[in-house]
Amino acid sequence: MGGFSGMFWMMGLVPLLGLAALATAVWLGVRAARQAPLPPVAEAEAASDGNLKTLSHVAYGLAAAALVFPITAIAALILDYVKQSEAGESWLASHIRWRIRTFWFGLLWSALGLLTFFVFGLGWLILIGTGIWWIYRIVRGWVSLFDRRPMPVG
Repeated sequence: MGGFSGMFWMMGLVPLLGLAALATAVWLGVRAARQAPLPPVAEAEAASDGNLKTLSHVAYGLAAAALVFPITAIAALILDYVKQSEAGESWLASHIRWRIRTFWFGLLWSALGLLTFFVFGLGWLILIGTGIWWIYRIVRGWVSLFDRRPMPVG
């Protein structure tokens, strides 16, 4: 396929592959969260963390919005660092650590992807992989938060 017909074929294939990767990341995140070995937190303990749980939902929303508006990831990071001491050793502290690690590793891999952008297309692969990984982490964490499950952070 050459010329214009090849270009139009690729323009249709690339978004389709991106949509398939997005759907796969979401599916894997939900599946991993639902199969997590950690039990849900008791109803009484979850009810006492109401404000912090709401802020965790906000932070996951900001992290999800970072795929379109990257500045929101910084807002989520600041929120997490501010609320980290308030969470103490509760089940919500694991979600805060999960999001903080997601941010820093996402930043590291994104920087590596940008640095290698022009080297044999390696940067594209790293950036796409980082985006899929980011979606997976946000979906898995958010579903676990809805299910009142702590995150498996070492």
